[in-house]
Amino acid sequence: TCTTSTSCTMTMDATSGNRVVVANFVAALTCYTLTTTVTGSGSVSRDIANSTGCAVDTYTVGQVINLTATPNSGYIFDNWTGGASGSTNPLLFKMPTASTTVTANFSVPAPVTHTLTVAPTPINGSITGIGINCPGDCAETTAAGSIILTATPAAGYVLKQWSGGAASCGANATCTVSLSTDQTVSAEFARCYFLTVLIGPVTSAGVVNRDLNNSAGCAAGRYIAGTTIILTAVANSGYAFDKWTGEVWDTVNPLSFIMPDKNAVSEAAVFKAFTFTYHMLAGWNFISLPFNVSNSAWNFLFSTATSRPQKYINSSYVSVDNMEVGYAYWITFATAQDITITGSS
Repeated sequence: TCTTSTSCTMTMDATSGNRVVVANFVAALTCYTLTTTVTGSGSVSRDIANSTGCAVDTYTVGQVINLTATPNSGYIFDNWTGGASGSTNPLLFKMPTASTTVTANFSVPAPVTHTLTVAPTPINGSITGIGINCPGDCAETTAAGSIILTATPAAGYVLKQWSGGAASCGANATCTVSLSTDQTVSAEFARCYFLTVLIGPVTSAGVVNRDLNNSAGCAAGRYIAGTTIILTAVANSGYAFDKWTGEVWDTVNPLSFIMPDKNAVSEAAVFKAFTFTYHMLAGWNFISLPFNVSNSAWNFLFSTATSRPQKYINSSYVSVDNMEVGYAYWITFATAQDITITGSS
């Protein structure tokens, strides 16, 4: 009844009779050691610690072990060397006929870089940023996630707009460009042109108002080409707007004026006076007022008349001191003469 013990005690007595003892032998296991190492920073794990009957990390020939390489933060797995090769991960490793070492190689990945290019080269201004000073140095390759660019116009110019990969920045002087891919950007600079607005025939005839005093970045009265300025002519008392002359000839008011691409631009608002000339006869004259006046006193309007105006009211004529639009009057003069009056509206 001895089992696997290498020694066995058997007792023989007079009643035992003859006995047969059999010792069974099997071939001894041959176990080989599998050692795993790493270069860089990471670890190697295995799905089984040993073959049955073998010590830890030892295996019989042909035993399949699943090896998994796991990189630490900031590293990547490259390949297997030593007793294995290739970059398959996990690796099904078959134990050879000798002890062996398998090495997992880890490395720090190369940084991902992208190129920022300024094209076309800006005219009448410059673009600067880390590694960028264009014109001159107009490209930069970097691993940075973004680059802040600054557009600086030359004297007399303004930044009109960014384009390409910076289009979303509009006309802002600084622009942050994301470099998740290669990017091409540029900036357009525009000249500030001066718009002169004139009043005629005399400066006291009226005024011209603008809805926009200047384009962004330009001095007062200056605009970049293509800018629309709403010009509104407002007549002073005694005048009415007549027309626009200069760069644009028109009678519409207000005027949508589009700044041309040139300097020395002028636009004039021409006003006409409210005037009317009477050709008076000696004696009685039948007249009316053609427009409103600022002073309606008869002796202010017709200072040479020889009598107050006569107004027909309720079937009779009555003398009046003030004259109104919409009524007819009789008025007398000693001699024939021309009299001009000025209206207000």
